[in-house]
Amino acid sequence: MRPGRTIPLIALLGALALTAGPAVGAGTPAAAGAADDSAEEMRLVLDDFSGYTDDAALDSAYTRNANGGQNTATLVDSPFGDGLGQAMRFDYSFTSGYSGRYRAVNGYWPGLRAVELWVQHSAPGQDVLLQLSDGASYEAHLNAVPGFDATSTAPQHLRIPIEAFARKEGTGTGTLNPKGVTTFALYVNQVVGGSGGTIVLDEISLVFDELPDLPSVAFDDTHLVADGVSNLVTLLNRDATLPAGAKIVQVSYASSNPDVVPDFDRPAPKADFVGEGTATVQLQQVRLFLDGTTFAVDLDTELEVEVRNLPAPVDVIEYFRDLTGHGVLSAMHHDQGYANPATADVLHQRVANEFGVYPALYSADFLTGNTVAQRQNMIGEVIRQWRNGNLVQIMFHVSPPQYTVAQEAEGNWGGDQAHETLPSPNRIYSYLYNDQWAELMTDGTPLNTNWKLRMDEYARYLQQLEDAGVTVMLRPFHEMQQHVFWWGGRPGLEGSAGLYRMFHDYLENEKGLTNIVWVWNIQDLPTDYGWADGDAKFDRYEGLDGGLAEYDADDWNSFNPGADYYDILSVDFYDEAGYEPRHYDQAERIAAADGGKPIWIGETFTFPSQEVVAAQPDWALAMPWGVRTWNYNTHDAMATWYENSIGASGLPRFATLDTSKPKPPIGEPVAAGEASMTPDLEGRIGVSATRVAAGDTVEISLGAERAGEYAAAVLYSEPRVLGGWQQSSDEGTIAAAIPADTEPGVHRLAAQDASGAVIGWVAIEILADPANEEPAEPQPPATGEADDAAGSVAGADGRSLATTGWTATWALLTGAALALAGAFVLVLRRRTT
Repeated sequence: MRPGRTIPLIALLGALALTAGPAVGAGTPAAAGAADDSAEEMRLVLDDFSGYTDDAALDSAYTRNANGGQNTATLVDSPFGDGLGQAMRFDYSFTSGYSGRYRAVNGYWPGLRAVELWVQHSAPGQDVLLQLSDGASYEAHLNAVPGFDATSTAPQHLRIPIEAFARKEGTGTGTLNPKGVTTFALYVNQVVGGSGGTIVLDEISLVFDELPDLPSVAFDDTHLVADGVSNLVTLLNRDATLPAGAKIVQVSYASSNPDVVPDFDRPAPKADFVGEGTATVQLQQVRLFLDGTTFAVDLDTELEVEVRNLPAPVDVIEYFRDLTGHGVLSAMHHDQGYANPATADVLHQRVANEFGVYPALYSADFLTGNTVAQRQNMIGEVIRQWRNGNLVQIMFHVSPPQYTVAQEAEGNWGGDQAHETLPSPNRIYSYLYNDQWAELMTDGTPLNTNWKLRMDEYARYLQQLEDAGVTVMLRPFHEMQQHVFWWGGRPGLEGSAGLYRMFHDYLENEKGLTNIVWVWNIQDLPTDYGWADGDAKFDRYEGLDGGLAEYDADDWNSFNPGADYYDILSVDFYDEAGYEPRHYDQAERIAAADGGKPIWIGETFTFPSQEVVAAQPDWALAMPWGVRTWNYNTHDAMATWYENSIGASGLPRFATLDTSKPKPPIGEPVAAGEASMTPDLEGRIGVSATRVAAGDTVEISLGAERAGEYAAAVLYSEPRVLGGWQQSSDEGTIAAAIPADTEPGVHRLAAQDASGAVIGWVAIEILADPANEEPAEPQPPATGEADDAAGSVAGADGRSLATTGWTATWALLTGAALALAGAFVLVLRRRTT
């Protein structure tokens, strides 16, 4: 057999033409097959261990499985040949019968034939295995690989056919999907008499089929004008010459002007423009999706990108309100580790590679146990995702409140059986007795004080997000009606909802965080959950001193923290009954009663069908729970879902949330009744003209003290709301477009605040023929305090009203003075006779 070519990891997609794979579970990709001695093979270096700077870097990349035995990973000179640089030495002992380490990989490997490596083992006879995971685990036991001498301590070179990777014993059946490998691991299972040993690994390579051709990407014009376009990927898809049906999913490039087109250190699925102007963009590679296949096409193309009329950033909450009933966002939860920052979006990349959509929302977790040390890497990825234009969410699977910040690193998920939860262990599945709960909820107690220290720690990381301008969707205390979680199963504001409120108030009021979109989450639990007669897991509390009382888990409102405490309602769907209409209906009722909150499918293993989406159209997002998504959905079902949902490049630009500023009112403004137009409110707003033509726009001054507030303009006699809610400018102004069909004559123009109350009103004249009308004389406002330098005028009630720099002799004002005053003509209240 001729020696094959070896390429670096980053070049795999660019060097290999990828063929479409079958549905999950249907077998290996069509490109895979038996080795052909006459075929030229391609080798991808998975790891040669020469790129690590020190042992700490290696230890960070290969995470120890904390449930197994102690072990270390260190760098040594390779014993397998001159010029091979470093190798990995793995020293292990056994706990629970095994020991091992794993690392995350972005394994899009269609056409994978085999894994090759050098190995040397000091303890012959033990069960050494390599493991690849695509959501399920597949293992190749070296003792069973042809050519491996299980009795030898000498160096050995192995070629392990992909067929040798079989589903882990006791976990079902199936075949490894090489288009979606997320982890690579080394394990040793204890064989009788074994106590530990040393393994040295090096030159781990992946062997692929011969390379076919790549599709072409070209540009007829290298001057691209982004007029009203908000991101680079959308622009490239519009202007590139691509094969029929192809689309660019990600792009690598360098920009000459990061103030217009920012640079990214990895392939960008969106690349938001940040300003108007021109930048030279040097395209280096595009990830192209065509007929179920992702190609990485290397380019050396220089483009001049001119950005005009860049759309303004959008408020995140407003975006979801507007999206309701009009589409659904794609998402993915990252349930993998963060030891290697370069693979922190491995599942997003897998979706992009397999289905041609980079999910629009990136979901992370605050982590527990041995992954607590990776929190900083998690925060770094959340910042990177936001800067790339994606939406971001963080959840909280954290230790019970009696454990300290340091003890969180000793926590774990645990099990949800009674003997596991009732001792109140340092686990997510844990229980707080009623006296502990009361202490937690009582300010100043030891348990409450310790929990505040824990919240301080979370706030320290969240502050980094605020400092980076990130709007983060925070989802604490998820599935709130589930009593197996330490925070769950306690209805009422003294229970789980009260803890949610405490967390909200502490982060916003005590820590001053202003960048959080609050997500309240419940689950589609059966109607008998929380009742001793129907919930087998509830028996543990019967007769237990300090145990839970029965409750109705199907009454979601009993866990509602209140409309002012959350922005989005999300429902997790795991019940075998699926997406029952009763759950959708209850979510709709609560969301509507609380002011029109957006609703999400917060977690699921199984995607809703398009029929369900059509019947339940207000779900604005559906998020699958991590790598197990591939175990619960066919390839075709996942492809259909992502094809019909909004990906990253379909998102607008987003503004950074600042909750210290007024929030947009919920719903459209409604005109106040005639009775609200009281005489004392006349003249309490200013206008830029008192005589205007139908179809013109009038600027309304609410006063500088109302800068940033939301208001609406209303035209009377027959009330007409002029547009929707507007956030007033830094000067406290909003605009009112007079409808073109307004009847000529005198009308009243009013402004209403976010509560619907009238701020003030003025009389204006709508002109039938503005060309024949004389301009109105400017008049001063009837609000504020007198300005000694400018003089004052008397209002209808005899008060002295400020003229804000205008003299009382209005007819002497010049055009220049009007311009300096901002061209405002302010109306003085007049008595009617």
